[in-house]
Amino acid sequence: MIVAALSCRAGAEGLEVLLVTSRLDGSWEIPAGSDQDSAPHAAVARLAFETSGVRGRVAEDAWGHCTSRRGSRSVAIYLLKVEREVEFFPERGKRRREWVSLAEAQSRLAHSPDLAVLVGSVRLESLPPTISLGDGPSLWERTRGDSPVVCLDLDDTILGRGDEPLPGAVAACEVLVERGCRLVASTARLDPIWAGSPREGKVREVLARCGFPIEEVFVEVPSADLYVDDKGWRFRGDWEELADVVAGRLGRERRPRVSLALAGALMNSDEGPTPGASQALKRLRQGRVEVIASLGNFRPAGASLGERLAQAKIWLAEHGLEVDRVHQGKISSGLYVDSHAVPFHGDWRATLPEVLRRLRRGQGIT
Repeated sequence: MIVAALSCRAGAEGLEVLLVTSRLDGSWEIPAGSDQDSAPHAAVARLAFETSGVRGRVAEDAWGHCTSRRGSRSVAIYLLKVEREVEFFPERGKRRREWVSLAEAQSRLAHSPDLAVLVGSVRLESLPPTISLGDGPSLWERTRGDSPVVCLDLDDTILGRGDEPLPGAVAACEVLVERGCRLVASTARLDPIWAGSPREGKVREVLARCGFPIEEVFVEVPSADLYVDDKGWRFRGDWEELADVVAGRLGRERRPRVSLALAGALMNSDEGPTPGASQALKRLRQGRVEVIASLGNFRPAGASLGERLAQAKIWLAEHGLEVDRVHQGKISSGLYVDSHAVPFHGDWRATLPEVLRRLRRGQGIT
């Protein structure tokens, strides 16, 4: 079946429609394509982003049908209420895009009379409702059964050094969202003192411009099911292996720093220390490695940030675990150690299947 995205928004003078130019002859049209590889809603969302750089809520049912420009096939038209518009998208530079009034849209689509009639019949109340991300459970208070949360690093994981998206990163994020995941980001670019600052706003602007479907950027390390990071290392309980990795990767640094997840490396499921942790920490620190304990998934029920920090320090002291400091934010480190980590090695074609595999095992996603 052929589907098309009729992208709309509320403008200053009424409802507006987003038109794009055809790559064949430059005439105005709405994005259309086949849904043979995905459900109609997913195909419409993909078409809207790839051709015109918009994202939003797709209506459950087709608004109507028209014939293709060649008159040989029926096209199902789906309304899309635009919630975000990005600067970078796959067909940027290959098409023009423009927001126009309903009347102007009908005029430019006069070459497709039945489509022009459908466009003219759209009203603001026809658009699908916006779903607020704040309506669901807080990411900080997730319970089993919530959508799995994947936390992404920025630099050298989804963004290059010039803040351009790495190859395949946006597409990989789209797949994760389609599979029911919620995406958040945490970055060492930020620190809790930067919350609400222009620096934080710039990071959010970069992600939106590139088209990443990331719900939130945290100045702390958020609770998540998986953490994808180019400096991530999955802890499996083998402290000797970690020592070898630190020596191999960070041995030439004058003062290497390693971040260890409190609830993903130092603490076991019974809330006791993982076997060998005390000796491993001593060995690391004797080797002039700065050891940071990261809060991450350590979230005592109802505890504030200050209480979490205090309880973390008490727990470490009670179990004789010495670290250089406990940090709630993502502090720049040579290695981030967590049983929930997914190391990113520069290729999303290899990383995405690993993320999906581990999520299926732990969450039962599709």
